[in-house]
Amino acid sequence: MTIRLLPRPRPRPRRSGPPVTDWPTSVQETFTPFAETMAADGPSFLRTWRQARCGSVLAAAVEHRIVGAIGPMDVRADAIGRPQLMPQYFAVLHEAR
Repeated sequence: MTIRLLPRPRPRPRRSGPPVTDWPTSVQETFTPFAETMAADGPSFLRTWRQARCGSVLAAAVEHRIVGAIGPMDVRADAIGRPQLMPQYFAVLHEAR
């Protein structure tokens, strides 16, 4: 087994697109139905996470409707204080695949 210490986290890069909160309200409101439809795949957790504003959720929208999401895109300290990527949940509506 090889163990390698990773360097300290770098500052987060700027986002390449607008945050979901800058999207039209009509599109933002499609996240809850998306999460309910894909509940078995984890987006209901993402909906709660997003509402608590505890990290980024990357979402994809097609024709003014959210059809996919992954997140939380966040790094938190683990049990011994080391940076660790949070477990991520990912789902895409079947008709958008």
